[in-house]
Amino acid sequence: MRWPELFESAFESLAPKLERVLAFASCRESWLQAEICLYLHEHGSDISANSYSLGQGNKIDFHAKTPRPMVAELKLLGSGYAYKCFDGLGQLDRFQPTVQRRRVRITPADLKHATRYILHDVYRLSRVDDAVERYMILVIDQRNPMDALGRALLAVKLPGEEWTWKPKTGPYLVRVWRLSKWRR
Repeated sequence: MRWPELFESAFESLAPKLERVLAFASCRESWLQAEICLYLHEHGSDISANSYSLGQGNKIDFHAKTPRPMVAELKLLGSGYAYKCFDGLGQLDRFQPTVQRRRVRITPADLKHATRYILHDVYRLSRVDDAVERYMILVIDQRNPMDALGRALLAVKLPGEEWTWKPKTGPYLVRVWRLSKWRR
């Protein structure tokens, strides 16, 4: 089985709990990391959390050698969260969808200027060797009324293959990208 299918099956398994955990601020991502690792261990993966280092204390959320070498970053964000959670800057005008542009392509310059959060994590993933598959996993919390961050999260288009899963119930969706190599 490929990583996107493994991630999807993990999220399907966790759906009833994840819907309830969305309400618990400050622990959602750590809880989700642990649950994904536990689920994937039961299905033959050697996945670990925060064990892949980029040096200087910089760690990647997930790392595995089986079924295929992989690293991944996980973010759980949505409307009502701090705008800075997109790129560390909180200036979201450029990332808003329009009638002509429903999805907003992220450029290498966008990544280079990001100081934290999702776009910075994508930039960090770009530093990982090409022999390792690189994934960005975004859980978009849709409990709150749509704001600029929610619109930017739904519009963001990263380079590479993309999968989107909406649970049968639950106010969130999951987007996963297998990132292609960025030109630096």
